[in-house]
Amino acid sequence: MSVSSSKVRIVAVIFSGVLVLAVAGAVVVRWAVVPWAIGAALKAGGATDVTFAVERATPWRLQLAGLGFTWDAVKFGAAAASLERRHWWTPTLGKLRVQEARIDVDLDRVAAGAGAAKVGTGTTAPAPDQIPLEEISIDGRITLHGGEGLTETLAVDFAARPVEEGAWQGEAKITAPGLELALEASYRLAARELEFRSTALRVDLQPWQKWVEHWSPLPGGPWELGGTLTGEASGEYRAEKLTASGEFHLRDARVHQAGLNLTAEGVEADIDVADLTQLLARKASLRAKSVTTGQFVLGDFATEFSRTESGRFNVASMSARALGGTLSVEPFVYRLGDPGVEAVIRAEDVRAEEIMALTEDLPARASGPLSGRLPLRYDPAGFRFGTGWLGLKPGASVEVQFQSSGLLTAGTSPKNPSYAVLKKVEDGMLKLNVTELRLDIRPPDAPATRTARLHLVGAPVDPEVKAPVTLDLNVNGPLESLLNLGLKSNVSLGTKP
Repeated sequence: MSVSSSKVRIVAVIFSGVLVLAVAGAVVVRWAVVPWAIGAALKAGGATDVTFAVERATPWRLQLAGLGFTWDAVKFGAAAASLERRHWWTPTLGKLRVQEARIDVDLDRVAAGAGAAKVGTGTTAPAPDQIPLEEISIDGRITLHGGEGLTETLAVDFAARPVEEGAWQGEAKITAPGLELALEASYRLAARELEFRSTALRVDLQPWQKWVEHWSPLPGGPWELGGTLTGEASGEYRAEKLTASGEFHLRDARVHQAGLNLTAEGVEADIDVADLTQLLARKASLRAKSVTTGQFVLGDFATEFSRTESGRFNVASMSARALGGTLSVEPFVYRLGDPGVEAVIRAEDVRAEEIMALTEDLPARASGPLSGRLPLRYDPAGFRFGTGWLGLKPGASVEVQFQSSGLLTAGTSPKNPSYAVLKKVEDGMLKLNVTELRLDIRPPDAPATRTARLHLVGAPVDPEVKAPVTLDLNVNGPLESLLNLGLKSNVSLGTKP
């Protein structure tokens, strides 16, 4: 062996030894530096109570166990987290995988923090231009906490990857009892811009009714909700502002509210939400096969409304079958927090006998179609009529049977030829065929104590009896007390959020 060959071999051995020592040193340094680097990075991001254990650290794989930290209203934990890359010399950290993540979120604190951030004066740290990862995947569970002991656990699968320089794209699937939600999103790091849309959305309302009441209180207190909500939503986070909209559909629903004595069956709804953050709706339509409130039953109920500002509902139309005819409501506005609601009801061909069935101790019976216009106010004190009317359409007639002695004969001499017939009518022995009837409620030209004025023209149904009857009757005292609708009083209609 030549001297030069020996020197080459010696140099090669020395180089190999140095390389081995360098790699060994790098591994040792990595074991020593990784815990410090990870802890420093989490704390720099605002995390506290950081804990983890390094199970493995090589140039190709880093594996942690028992990872945990707290960040504001969020507590994070994971059974395992790993970074894996194909080549140790590349600048990327490779693929990040988090397994069996456990995330606890206090939603009330998150909402309060978001509100404080809107009025805060602090500066925001600049966003990184890129994330040195090839892929991120997380599986685990998110536990949501709300007021009054509300808790719900969601199963979550999340995956994301870079699609171009400084831009990432991801998918998430969230499931829980009565909930299925899938999302797609894209995020630009430097601009901090997020765009998202749902690819699946299904919610069974009954398991989530307490959350609905917590985040969007409904009038009257606790409600019982059932049915299925489906739809789609999309939005973006841009310039530190979240905007989102969506279309939602409710089917096979049932609603019950004990405070309002209200039950609705066969409920369906279609809602076009313009702003999900404020729950503002461009247009909403609501239908129900039946709505029962007290003793009042509505069939084929339908309404259209919008919510153009927080707490304000603009009702464009409302109609239903009731009392043997049709009831509709003129457009009106309702604001959450108002002590009562006012509306004008139009009645078309409602049956007099069904109206009379709602009255108490009324000395008359009637059958036939009536129509009218009735302003109504409902508040914790009960309901009250405004100035309106109820009566016969031209050409229509109703049959009336009185049961009130002296109603027609008072002031009439027994010697009057019509006295005997009038006596039979007021005692209920003869029915009247009424061709003119109008009940004016709270007439504006009447004394303040007068609540109604009845004008009636008719004749006995018996063709053998020729005795026309004209009756003008004034009603004093609360007209509303004659009706027994079974509605509860002292009921709050809601508070403004």
